[in-house]
Amino acid sequence: MVGRRLLRLSATVLVVVATHATGYASVPITGRVIDGQTGESIADVQIVMDDTATVVTDSHGRFQVLLPDGQVTLSVWAVGYHAQTQQVQHRAGQDSLQIHLVRRVIELSDEIVIYGKRATPAVARATRPTTTAAALDRIDGVGLVRRANFGFDPAIRGTQPSQVGVVIEGMKIFHACVDRMDPVTSYVETENLDRLEITRGGFDLTQGAMAGGVVNLITQKPHFDALLSGSTQTGVESASGHRFSRSVVNVAKGDLAARGSFSFRTSGQMRAGGGDQIDNTQYSKYNYKLDLVRRSDRHRIEVGMLADEAWDIGYPALLMDARRASSRLYHAVHTWTPTGGRLRSLQTKVYVSAVDHWMDDDDRDVTTREVMRDMYMPMFGRTRAWGVLQTLQLGAHRQTLKLVLDAYEVHAFADMEMISINPDVATMYLLNLGQVERRHGALTADYQRSAGERWQIRANLRFDGIDQDLTDPMGRRQMAATWGDDELDHRFAIPNVSTTLAYQWQDNTEFSLGLSDHGRVPTQLESYGFYLYNPADGYFYTGQPKLKPERGRQIEIGLTHEVRRRRFQLRLHYSRLTDYIAGVVQESIFKTYENIPRASLMGAEVLLELPLTTSMILKGNANYTRGHNDSFHEPLPFVPPLEGRLGLLMERDRLLIDVSSRIVARQMRIADRTSLEDETPGYVTLDLRAEYRLGQQHRLEWALENALDRRYHEHLSVENFPSPGRNLRVALALGF
Repeated sequence: MVGRRLLRLSATVLVVVATHATGYASVPITGRVIDGQTGESIADVQIVMDDTATVVTDSHGRFQVLLPDGQVTLSVWAVGYHAQTQQVQHRAGQDSLQIHLVRRVIELSDEIVIYGKRATPAVARATRPTTTAAALDRIDGVGLVRRANFGFDPAIRGTQPSQVGVVIEGMKIFHACVDRMDPVTSYVETENLDRLEITRGGFDLTQGAMAGGVVNLITQKPHFDALLSGSTQTGVESASGHRFSRSVVNVAKGDLAARGSFSFRTSGQMRAGGGDQIDNTQYSKYNYKLDLVRRSDRHRIEVGMLADEAWDIGYPALLMDARRASSRLYHAVHTWTPTGGRLRSLQTKVYVSAVDHWMDDDDRDVTTREVMRDMYMPMFGRTRAWGVLQTLQLGAHRQTLKLVLDAYEVHAFADMEMISINPDVATMYLLNLGQVERRHGALTADYQRSAGERWQIRANLRFDGIDQDLTDPMGRRQMAATWGDDELDHRFAIPNVSTTLAYQWQDNTEFSLGLSDHGRVPTQLESYGFYLYNPADGYFYTGQPKLKPERGRQIEIGLTHEVRRRRFQLRLHYSRLTDYIAGVVQESIFKTYENIPRASLMGAEVLLELPLTTSMILKGNANYTRGHNDSFHEPLPFVPPLEGRLGLLMERDRLLIDVSSRIVARQMRIADRTSLEDETPGYVTLDLRAEYRLGQQHRLEWALENALDRRYHEHLSVENFPSPGRNLRVALALGF
């Protein structure tokens, strides 16, 4: 006790000396630090003013400092809470200050802010993306399957896109194209994005149980900050003649607010490194979103819609091109937040989604290709989903419990015609998905507790129940010819559990250990797909209705060290997959989806942020994943190679400059027995980005991507589709 008093006394003296040494007039301020959730005082909090002097709160959370005129920076640390840095401006007559700290919890997902409020504004602005895919491309452990200059499909830690869930605020929306030309990420534009939540593996079960994890797209909502506000942006890119414009308007009055956004993008033929033009890489699209919010003291009602239309999309790596892709998502949300008691909130969300997709090869020369020669194949696909999400949050001292009811139904249909150029050959018709109907219900409990000042535990328990069948008579006949009619309808009951322990060592270092046991239900295509061509291996695939769920056991060890804007993070992960779902050769050029006994994935991710000066930050990250098919004794296919990024961020006055390099190693671990995968050469790219603020709400953006004009392709690019060459982007954004 005496030691603490002496420490506080000496710290106060240091503050006085440091303040007078600056030569500025100073005013004594009495402050208090409290728990932002409970309002309780926090003792033994360290508060550093302008990196020069430190004070410590007493048993009542109180402290005293001498604030000079002007703005100062307070850095605050406390055991069991997130470190916080805030700017404090002394105002005339002010004699007190209150600081709210957020209790440290175990985060099972990474949050990547796009246009929402940022903890590190400079870093976020430097990576401000033009598209949702570009935002995903910069995240550790996330790869993108590229089939064209449009519609990139996310894969996490060496898993396949079918093993990754993509949702919009937890709402289910499903791609309609059997070739995955229309991934869910293509339905949301960046002007609608507030942030991305990335769950790696099956640790956060509130959004789903997937081997790869879940990408949750969180959209922006109407705000009440001003009666009328908005922004508009327009820009161009040189590599493909890409032109884009987007506008947002927000209106608020009293307890009612509305937000609307609209964007348009169009692209010509893309040029790869070295200036080579890649034909048939054009696309055009528009997107709009409308939201209305009504709030009161304890209730909030929200309704909204999100729509996306794309057309004339070239896919040179595939057999066909997309003629049109259309998506709609409608939702309504009610949130009740009572005051007092253990019930924190109750939210009910209902939604409906619809996706339609048309593709054909009308603009292709079908007489020269090797697959389905002399035949046109127009295809159509659609999905319809509707569901309800109900979330109940309870809280007490040092513990929280969240219960999530997730129920939805999805209908999926896809068909095709085979029209011969020979008039003597009759047109053929088949169903790729014969009206699949799936009803899915899940209940998840997410419990978190602080065990003392340094230990925390978080546990997820989830149970999924699924009922699926094939309702189209022709579709049933097609699948029954192989599997029999009794095997077509199927039910699943899948238990899932995960546990994460975290230990805070000293004040700035945290160790974590995560364990997960989860199961993934087969997709509609894996269960009921019929005659689906896969250009990755050159086989035609057929689904299997009696597939078992793919189960995974995962372990992750983490280390995070963060102090005074310096941050280091390390993750080590290992996954053991049983009943792994993969295509197995049956005869000639045909494969069937089957469960294989075992596969494994292991890897590491490291991140570093190091301020060199007050206006310069060195940032870097690297990740590596190694996959192995234990049943076929070869590597798992399409696992990205070792990759690293290194960048330098500089900010001074109105100007921000970001210089970054991406280093990708050669990938020699390929699955040459079960796929057409080939080795990928290594490469290095250099990107330059700058932003100049023309005022509080206006900015000019400039970027030179792939500045060295390297010709390269990603390991996940279908048919080695190349990435863009040197690309100059210029954009002007205006706000009001």
